[in-house]
Amino acid sequence: MRVEFYRAEDPTKVVGEAVWDGREAHLDSAEDGATGSAIVRIFRQTPVVTNDASLRTLSGKGDSVIEPGSLDWFRAAAFTRSPRVGLTPRFMPVIRPGSGFDPAAQYRRFGDQMTRLAAGES
Repeated sequence: MRVEFYRAEDPTKVVGEAVWDGREAHLDSAEDGATGSAIVRIFRQTPVVTNDASLRTLSGKGDSVIEPGSLDWFRAAAFTRSPRVGLTPRFMPVIRPGSGFDPAAQYRRFGDQMTRLAAGES
């Protein structure tokens, strides 16, 4: 999974990118050193607290803590920490030939499908 970062005033200009390799996030590119440092801080290996209903039980409420090391953590870190450094994330699945979206595979949950795409499975 790849995440592109842009500033709110110019969503057409990508100022940095990070990649999820299945275990951790890696800085792929940045327009300058300050932006690169900000992206590295976004993906520091610490738990993320987020108020995401998809992570709770049916009767649950409140915040959830996501530990580092999963695709859910990668997405949550980008969404919750990016605004603090003035960046906005845009997720771009890495599509390899033969591993694209399969309309017949709608029986999978969205998170499962994204995990399969990120891992390069078809």
